[in-house]
Amino acid sequence: MQKKLSVLHANPHSDARVCFDASLQRGVEFIDFPISYAAEPESDLHLAYSLASTPARYVEMLIVRALAVGVKGSLLVLNPKVQFYSELYNSVIAFAGGIHAGAVAVISSYNDCPLAYFFGAEVVPSESMLFRLRFLSSVSALLDREYLSVALQRDVQLSVQKISVSDCADGWILSQGFQSLYPLVTFHALAAFRSLPQGLPRYRIAVMPYHAGDVLFFMKAFCRAEHPFNALIVHEEFAPIVKKIAPDLELILVKENSVGRGAYADSALTSHKNDEILFFHHVIYKYIPPGALFYWFRMSKDYAFANSHMIDQWINSLSNDRLGSTAGELRCLSHAPSNDKSVLLHFDGGWLLKIYPQEQQRVLVDLLRAQGYRVSVLTSKALAYSVHTVPFRSVAALEADILSHAIFVGMDSFPVHFATHVLLHPSICLFSSTRPANSNASVFSGYRYMNKGLPCSPCTMHENCDTFSNNFCKNFSSPEDVLVAVDTMFQAYYEGKSI
Repeated sequence: MQKKLSVLHANPHSDARVCFDASLQRGVEFIDFPISYAAEPESDLHLAYSLASTPARYVEMLIVRALAVGVKGSLLVLNPKVQFYSELYNSVIAFAGGIHAGAVAVISSYNDCPLAYFFGAEVVPSESMLFRLRFLSSVSALLDREYLSVALQRDVQLSVQKISVSDCADGWILSQGFQSLYPLVTFHALAAFRSLPQGLPRYRIAVMPYHAGDVLFFMKAFCRAEHPFNALIVHEEFAPIVKKIAPDLELILVKENSVGRGAYADSALTSHKNDEILFFHHVIYKYIPPGALFYWFRMSKDYAFANSHMIDQWINSLSNDRLGSTAGELRCLSHAPSNDKSVLLHFDGGWLLKIYPQEQQRVLVDLLRAQGYRVSVLTSKALAYSVHTVPFRSVAALEADILSHAIFVGMDSFPVHFATHVLLHPSICLFSSTRPANSNASVFSGYRYMNKGLPCSPCTMHENCDTFSNNFCKNFSSPEDVLVAVDTMFQAYYEGKSI
């Protein structure tokens, strides 16, 4: 019998503490770790929300944070995938209190849902072993028991409780995700550590196959954080983005069309159009080498639940380091921009409500021309107004096109993020229905973002606005305000006037 049991609980409701009667039992300390949805975690007890963190990743984070704040004794980590109530909690505590301090155990419902993971005080995983916990399935107690016995190289007990948890799911925020992938990730990790008990296998693969903006933000996170991943599965279309940011990273290139592209753009042609899990099984999985560890870093939860940047959310899924917010990143221009009085515009944001309204496009182009700017629009589409257009050809061509203009103005999409995050080129981002905090860049004299600040933004609508009953977003800044921003930035860089 261990003398002290610390129960670790991930609480998705950051403004409401959770407490169970059993937490008052002698020798049991219930520690509530709230999920933080802020730009940075509010305290050492807060767990950072992430769009790509699985329940197993939260198991790892719970132990990391517990050790960081000095928790001692045996640890009972409640499965973040399960929403606990008093009867379930008391049942788990009653069993865990009798486990020896030298034991590791998985406590299970009778329908194989892992309810909690017990690590005795004498065998709490070391820092080097904690990484292995993120490959738990969180959905099968039998599988997790076998995996832990191999990954931690010790016997692991299995305790089956006379209680059922329906489908091992509860519908709350930490359960959202690609849970059918979880056991497959665990099976791969099981095989990898069985063949190589010490150290790590040759391939530790981050799976981030698409699309351009997501790959860019993920690679910014990948390069900022410390982690054991050493290879990336990415579609060949987006490999130049990776090479621009991490030229030495080993890539495994996917050649088939990505989700929503080519053969997978028409739902009549494929049953897994835009179904990322089926797409993974049909297309991606064959690229994973035998004996490799892999982790699916595509969004499994909505990034907009939090006020943190997508880069920071990916950092939180990659690493236990707390590196500060992307919004606070110190930046400056890395090159001398062209002093040609010119602007490259990109009006397409990926979905209808992120596209600058066509009439406002025309007005902005006319205003810029009247002010003496050479104006180009980045597009491969025919426009309803007359303007010089530049088609998207490749990442290298895009870089040249951006650098050949004094200022780049774009929507919340890949080109402007590439211009400011990677090229550090004078850029202005026009936001509409999305939250700037999720995909912005740190503001400095070479970057600013704009919107009208309407209270209805951010919203979840893509095609039609429920608030104003139209198919464009009224939160875009006006052409007149954009002209003022362009003039101010140009004068600061090319005419030596202070902003």
